[in-house]
Amino acid sequence: MSKIQDLFIERFEEAGRRYLHEGTWHDTEIQGDTVHVRGQNAPEQVTIHRAKRIAARLDALESLSIETMSPIMMDQSSAAAHLFRDHLFRHQRQSGETAALCQQLLDWDGVMEKAAITPTLYARLRLAMSKRLAEVAGLARPEGPAADMIGPGDMLTQTWWVLPGLLRSGDTTLLHGTDWAGLTEAALQDILTEREAPPWGEVHRPVIAHPLARVFPESAGTLDLATAAIGGDNDTVCATGIIPAQGLAARYAAIARYAFDLSDWSAWRWIACHGTAADTTHPHGQDQHGIWAEGQMIPMLYDWPLIEQQASLERQPEGSGKLAS
Repeated sequence: MSKIQDLFIERFEEAGRRYLHEGTWHDTEIQGDTVHVRGQNAPEQVTIHRAKRIAARLDALESLSIETMSPIMMDQSSAAAHLFRDHLFRHQRQSGETAALCQQLLDWDGVMEKAAITPTLYARLRLAMSKRLAEVAGLARPEGPAADMIGPGDMLTQTWWVLPGLLRSGDTTLLHGTDWAGLTEAALQDILTEREAPPWGEVHRPVIAHPLARVFPESAGTLDLATAAIGGDNDTVCATGIIPAQGLAARYAAIARYAFDLSDWSAWRWIACHGTAADTTHPHGQDQHGIWAEGQMIPMLYDWPLIEQQASLERQPEGSGKLAS
């Protein structure tokens, strides 16, 4: 297993040159720890933190199986969070008010666990620092021709992504005369004015809106999916990403997860983020969401006798063979 990590990173970087997302090819460029993705419907960036974390976990396995590999998909350790903790360690706190908040973040292990409160504080700090960086850099409200080409919140998204790298390198180019200590202290003060932090899973609940809900708002209650608390964030293997301008709720995540054992088809597992029925009011419209949120999977059956044995309904359309469901 000792070569898995190097091989995984090598393959990730090769694939990063041409990245397939939502059925469309995009041009990409790798700079340090970030893969920049460009193209229609492309995500803003894809951090390489996840690839490195997956590689490290694979390298630590003594054997490969459904049981040993499946938990990797729910890994919630954030490498970016550790960059912020390192920055806070260097930050000379200017007030007693923010000292306790800093210490709470410094004592944290960087895991975006849904039941914990400190991940919420970290996300609030990163968002507050991103907003202040956009302001001092003059990027919050683009002017001139750029104003017509940049959507609302786009620059906040960009400052959110570049902030960890700027902190690591100490780059003050965008600060225009201020410094990181002052910006950090102001952001910490911003957090102190917010309401008490709830557990991360609550503030980070996914938003899964049905495309017809905006057309028929009176039916949104039955069209939109009621979601469960979930951990992870943009930088973790359990990639439940936020869109900074829209708050801390998860706006994108794995539509499905699956694990295949090519030596034993009966061991295959999968899960969808909602259910197998398109109608959200159907018994199978949302019945997998809670399992998905917990990081569990269900059998993906290929053994036809077993499918027939477990079937709750059998239909035999005229002119065709027997079908089980």
